[in-house]
Amino acid sequence: ILFFIGKCVYNFFFHPLASYPGPWLSRATRLHYIYHQLAGDLPYKTLDWHNTYGEVVRVAPDELSYNSSRAYHDVHVWRDNDLRSGLEKDKTWYSQSINSVPVIVDHGRLRGIMVHAFSDRALARQEPLITSYVGLLIRRLRKLPIDQPIDMVPWFTSTAMDVILDLSFGKSVGCLENTVNGELHPWVRLTSGHVKQGLYVQAWRRLPAFISRNALVNLVLARIGRVWMEQFQVTRRMAGERIAAGTGREDFVTHLLRENSEKDGMTIPELEIASSIFMTAGSDTNATLICGCLFYALRDPMIWSRLANEIRGSVTQESEMTFTRLQKLPFLNAVIEEALRIYVVVPTTFPRRTPARGATICGRFVPGDYAVGVNGYAAALSEKNFARASEFHPERWLAEPDPRFERDDKKAHQPFSTGPRNCLGKSMALAFARSVIARLVWNFDVQLAPDSRDWAANQDVYVMFVKPPLMCWLKQRNST
Repeated sequence: ILFFIGKCVYNFFFHPLASYPGPWLSRATRLHYIYHQLAGDLPYKTLDWHNTYGEVVRVAPDELSYNSSRAYHDVHVWRDNDLRSGLEKDKTWYSQSINSVPVIVDHGRLRGIMVHAFSDRALARQEPLITSYVGLLIRRLRKLPIDQPIDMVPWFTSTAMDVILDLSFGKSVGCLENTVNGELHPWVRLTSGHVKQGLYVQAWRRLPAFISRNALVNLVLARIGRVWMEQFQVTRRMAGERIAAGTGREDFVTHLLRENSEKDGMTIPELEIASSIFMTAGSDTNATLICGCLFYALRDPMIWSRLANEIRGSVTQESEMTFTRLQKLPFLNAVIEEALRIYVVVPTTFPRRTPARGATICGRFVPGDYAVGVNGYAAALSEKNFARASEFHPERWLAEPDPRFERDDKKAHQPFSTGPRNCLGKSMALAFARSVIARLVWNFDVQLAPDSRDWAANQDVYVMFVKPPLMCWLKQRNST
């Protein structure tokens, strides 16, 4: 404990980052950061800190948080000299391996192979599979009783999980078919729980030794590890079965197999892990985006009316709602973009590490081997970046934006990250969201239930938002 106290004094007064502003507790010990991380309010606190201290905040003794577009460029985008691909990921935050197989160490090689699974050509071939599940969602919703509001969260979550499972493993476990009375399929609950458990493990890695070596803490972590391994073995078996089936269907694995080669292709363990990562990264994130779109659009009747008129006026029948046609609807795209901004799908900082020689970020030199990152939530909700940042205004994203928003720094909004390591699934996520929202609007008149008027307020955040019930009234339309 004496060593810990001495370390706090050093961090506050003598550390190489001591001159950076931030809450005094954060400057002394990472425990302050971990406390808010485990309390589920870290993004909100980070926004408050940036509002108080400015563009850069020392959120922990060895970590700096930024909230500007120029920080996105300096941290993530291609750079000069020998640092060509932005700063490297912070390996104390990311899992470096699963079952002894590296996850991020050889990221460039793996990404070069995986990018083909997420190309526009691949998405076009995957469209029938994706829209089949959206159609199933609509059919399930049509069978629900109309005399009570419906919680939309489990329905969107189950649809997203079915799509991702089918694209990743060549099969679905029937999440959507088996959603009953708003109860999530056990597979969905298991996957969502693992994200929160992962946060606990990540926090444990950074605890002081006198806490991290506590027997009770290690007992809990051992239990988490066993549960993780049990699920990994299940997904590994599913991935193995899909890989053995070859390239006969249009999904992620087909494209990975087609791009494989003996020299630099993905190994079988890497293919298995890639499928597992696709499932975890793509299911709840897609559901979160759609929930955010629906909530914010419904909360303003004028926005909802404009959205409904655009969608219903763009086609004469539902079958015409192709990915290509929906992509051309400006207000639908603006609603989705604004939802991504105000309801950041992953409001967590994904830190990078400065190289040994240091790096200049936002015009100021940062010494080597320290964590730096742009907090997307703090950037998107900053009044310095966006006028009326806490309000939902899709007009800011239209080709001829409202004059109120002409000074918005749109480069400070990077929901899929930026640079050579941005999110591969961007096109699929946007196409899926457009399809769900458009078909929901086509088939139903939707109203937000009074109990959900403040749905987005003060949600807990454990990597992603913990979404409470989003209660809506659905009235079927006489559409074809």
